[in-house]
Amino acid sequence: IQVQLGKDIRDGAALAVEEINAKGGVLGRKLEIVIGDESNTNDAAIAALKKLTADEKVDAMVGGWSSGFALAQLPHIS
Repeated sequence: IQVQLGKDIRDGAALAVEEINAKGGVLGRKLEIVIGDESNTNDAAIAALKKLTADEKVDAMVGGWSSGFALAQLPHIS
């Protein structure tokens, strides 16, 4: 059995974004989901965070399936 961690978060966010965008978005702007893969190491989690914030310029983030990864990412959140 293959388990995809974060699938429920992704699916719920997609549903919410679809509903919000159908009503005109937020302040007239459509929302977009950008997904980062933390994989299974602190280094990968930090790289995913940096990619989302520096490259993708996301305004908000939700998720993170491991508190250990979240703690590793904290020093990189500004």
